[in-house]
Amino acid sequence: MPDTLSFATCDVFTTRRFAGNPLAIVEGADGLSTAQMQTIAREFNLSETIFVMAPDDPAHTAKVRIFFPTAEIPFAGHPTIGCALHLALKDAPEGAFETRIVLEEVAGLVPVDVWRDEGAAWAEFQAPVLPFAPDKGAIPEDALIGEALGLAPQQIGFGSHRPGLWQGGPTFLYVPVSDMDALAAARPLEPAWSAITDLAGVDSAYLYTPGTACDFRARVF
Repeated sequence: MPDTLSFATCDVFTTRRFAGNPLAIVEGADGLSTAQMQTIAREFNLSETIFVMAPDDPAHTAKVRIFFPTAEIPFAGHPTIGCALHLALKDAPEGAFETRIVLEEVAGLVPVDVWRDEGAAWAEFQAPVLPFAPDKGAIPEDALIGEALGLAPQQIGFGSHRPGLWQGGPTFLYVPVSDMDALAAARPLEPAWSAITDLAGVDSAYLYTPGTACDFRARVF
């Protein structure tokens, strides 16, 4: 492992510090092995850590790998956006701009359009794999999901958003929850947690709550 590595932490999907989704970005990671990347991701212990390397194709911006604290994943949205914003803002620390960042991810090429106007920076990407429903696994009932997360059944879902299974790299049980209080209070509780993950055929749940594009909140268990 190199003696020193540059890294940054940032908050994605927010305009306020210590809000949104936290992310660790490790630069100059070309000399790291998979095991070393996993160790560093476990040390950060954030929902995701992204490692930035030189691209295989010089026409692209960077090659990246994304890790949970426990495993590598081929693609994820908030690390992609956070990394693209970080790289773009390094080249344009001030003023309005528009640029395209192209990341080589395990799941495929991900073009990310990044721009800044009126002091706020934004990003929009094209996913290499669009989410789709897997051909196996069942969606647990609201009451069982609530029991597994320490929430009441009425705190599961909002509006037309209902729990679902979606795959776009890893497969998650997606669980919309009613509000920020429910999102903050949710915790995996046994034995119901194992019951819902076994029923859905997954090992993770992605929780989210209503919000605007710059105030979106989510947690991954």
